Amino acid sequence: MEISLQKRLEQHFKAPKYQPQTKSEIARALRVSPDERAGLRRALQELEQAGKIFSGAHGRYRWQRDQRGTLKGTVFIRLGGGGTLLVDFTDPATTTMAATLGLEAGAARISIDAGDLGTAMQGDTVLAQVRKDEPQAWWRHVAEKRKALEQMKDTGATPLIAKVTKVLTRKHKTLVGVLRRKEKSVWVVPDDALLAAKVEIRPAPDADCKAGDKVVVEITDWPTHDRGPRGQVLKRIGKVGDPGVDMLGIIYKYHLPQEFSPAVLAEAERVPEKIDPGAIADREDWRQREVITIDPADARDFDDAIAVTHLPNGGWELAVHIADVSHYVTPKSALDLEAKERGNSIYLADRVIPMLPERLSNGVCSLRPNEDRLTRAAILTYDAKGNRTASRFIRAVICSRQRYSYEQAYDVMEPYLKKPESALRDPAVPLPARAWALASLLRKQRFANGSLDLDFPEIKVMLDLDGNPLGLKKIEHDESHQLIEEFMLQANEAVAEQLRAAGRPAVYRIHEDPNPDKLVDLREFLMTNGIHTGDLSNRRELQKALEIINSRDESAVLKLAVLKSMKRASYGTEPLGHYGLAKDNYLHFTSPIRRYADLLVHRSQANLLWGAKYAVPDYAKLGELSEHLAITERNAAEAETQSKRIKEMAYFTQLISAKKPPKFQAAISSVRRIGLFIELSEVMTRGIVRHEDLGPHHFEFDAKKEQYVCAKPKRTLKVGDIIDVVPIAVEHDRGSVAFRLM
Repeated sequence: MEISLQKRLEQHFKAPKYQPQTKSEIARALRVSPDERAGLRRALQELEQAGKIFSGAHGRYRWQRDQRGTLKGTVFIRLGGGGTLLVDFTDPATTTMAATLGLEAGAARISIDAGDLGTAMQGDTVLAQVRKDEPQAWWRHVAEKRKALEQMKDTGATPLIAKVTKVLTRKHKTLVGVLRRKEKSVWVVPDDALLAAKVEIRPAPDADCKAGDKVVVEITDWPTHDRGPRGQVLKRIGKVGDPGVDMLGIIYKYHLPQEFSPAVLAEAERVPEKIDPGAIADREDWRQREVITIDPADARDFDDAIAVTHLPNGGWELAVHIADVSHYVTPKSALDLEAKERGNSIYLADRVIPMLPERLSNGVCSLRPNEDRLTRAAILTYDAKGNRTASRFIRAVICSRQRYSYEQAYDVMEPYLKKPESALRDPAVPLPARAWALASLLRKQRFANGSLDLDFPEIKVMLDLDGNPLGLKKIEHDESHQLIEEFMLQANEAVAEQLRAAGRPAVYRIHEDPNPDKLVDLREFLMTNGIHTGDLSNRRELQKALEIINSRDESAVLKLAVLKSMKRASYGTEPLGHYGLAKDNYLHFTSPIRRYADLLVHRSQANLLWGAKYAVPDYAKLGELSEHLAITERNAAEAETQSKRIKEMAYFTQLISAKKPPKFQAAISSVRRIGLFIELSEVMTRGIVRHEDLGPHHFEFDAKKEQYVCAKPKRTLKVGDIIDVVPIAVEHDRGSVAFRLM
């Protein structure tokens, strides 16, 4: 019945005399009986989702006459107006259509003018009509538009623009914002300014919700052409400014879990604190060996431990012990299902939302010092030059001798960093210093094989007990961090090689090669900053560029441009390799307490080594899990970044309120007509110096050279320049700080 109805609908829409009609008008025109109305609604919905029709003003349906440029994608809104369409290359029809437009995966972001967004909001999945941005007479007088077209003609390229024709799925059914009241009007201003300017609230919330409260809102009526979204208050989070309310806003915005279910907690409580002697019987006993952990000073869950032995022949034995979470978390248990749903632990600025209950994550699974713990270990052997000669994989029991913080490890390593082999002459030298002799060899070897140095310092927001910011601390990626990094990379690679050689299903960590066009753009950007390179698709040329970047004062800004030219690392069932690490085989094995992907890898390996008791999903199921884990990872990363950003903004708000705000050194990351976009050198905070805040001297914007020029006194401001600035305002809607040039 519905197939016949769809054909009748298509013929009706294609008729030469057809004029846009509502559902009721279509039903009357086709003589659809009341009993068939539900089928009519379904048929219209299917045609709309297929992009064949779209509903315009007043709910009238139109036939999409030219589908040649219709693409599926995700909308990203720009604060200044308009947005971009990220083309969805997982959709076969879109992939085929994109190819006819010359679009390639990884590089397909198409501009959308503000008037062409329709009712789409940030993150919505849409269908959009894509066309060439041909010159229009009415804007020929605009100099920058004219210049852009001339540049396009010079390169032979044609700019594309998109128009949203249909919203397929809504990304945000709820949002977080601040409640406002004026007389009988009630509305919410979303924390994320990209979602909407405001949401009208109907019906009005009860008297407990007051102006200035942070609330969770459910969207009940999506925006139309003539009005904004409407919604209702689901929950009052608390008053803005009260302790913890800012982080609760992040939790609700990103739909993060706040507690474990009673069933999960009950299952965790049944896990014994002490190891059953029967669980040790078939394990290698490493309790008398020197095994240690090295972690951040405030860490509470210890996934990994190491043991390093210098062999008589000049070679090495490295043991990487990983918490045996798979012993306690079995497939399809309540603990397993919850861990799978969460995907990973989440590290907000003031708290951790763990993947597993604390009894496991900080207790029986955590490799705490002086306590017996079950592990899965990679035992790797190397020759004197650091080449791996053998590997074996075991179940073990350990008792960590000592827990080092990174700072403590660095202190004992520091005297031996320049001559690591000298630490081997004295067995009394602490293990981190002796282990560095091997780690430094492995690190040199990795970069010789083409690995890219893309490490950034971490910025930690120091908080008091109420969550108020005390300051920003830069944590450098020093040799103590590099020591653990190298050993974890070795274990991850060895397990990946083992599973690939055996042909067993597994979840791999993949980082695909960058898009060549992005590397061409990166090369041009670096050249404007005085860094001349060859073809950056040649890995050695990219390594040389990074060496120069790391020696520059504005290295953070330049390295960020390199990162933006790369594809995002993800999970998949095919071992596609890791471009950044220059490894053909790679996966995540070393953090099963906080990453579900690692737990799946442990099960895959156990299935290979110890039998069907450790069953793993098939390839198809692992493929679905890989996609799910990639989504949870991205969601967690955005929440973590946003939480730190909020605390940063609070810190700068405090500084600005002081009588004399401090001066900061900053690197210029971008020059636009609006002003200078900058990044503070010490604390890596992003900000802007607007044109009007460049000081008393008259600066002119040179669009061609992308710089500001002052005639008297003679001075230029361009990307990469180091300047002194003072904070003057916090722009919460942009998540940015405004500065004044000294």
